[in-house]
Amino acid sequence: MQMLPRRSARSDLRLRPHARQLWSRVSDWLSGRTLVGQDDDGRKYYSENGGTTRAERRLFVGDPDSQLPAEWLAWLRHTRASPPTPEESRQLAAARAERSRRVDDLRERERQRRTRSQVMGEQTGEAAGAEQLASGDDFQPRQWRP
Repeated sequence: MQMLPRRSARSDLRLRPHARQLWSRVSDWLSGRTLVGQDDDGRKYYSENGGTTRAERRLFVGDPDSQLPAEWLAWLRHTRASPPTPEESRQLAAARAERSRRVDDLRERERQRRTRSQVMGEQTGEAAGAEQLASGDDFQPRQWRP
């Protein structure tokens, strides 16, 4: 008869995600926390009611060094009364992506414009004059008279 290795309680929790979810819900209920929402990166946001003596406390579970979405950050800082809905979060994420794309386009156009102006300056021989004006090495006080 072959003996099977014993599994610890921790390995059972690793094997059964539904047990982990159940334990998470029970511990949240015991601590007075209620799950309010979750963002696209997997961070969970909770509201913790402190009873009659304390005000509501808002917190999140996730990497503390990560950058939080603006809508959730506003909710955590109590500048927003209600947490964002999943639909609102999706719309704001799409708007952020569109703004980022536009900024990248503007940067690319500016890079092309600078390259073009540098090439045109070298072709006309004005590049050296422009560099001297920009550096200001030959400036003498009271030398220029209109």
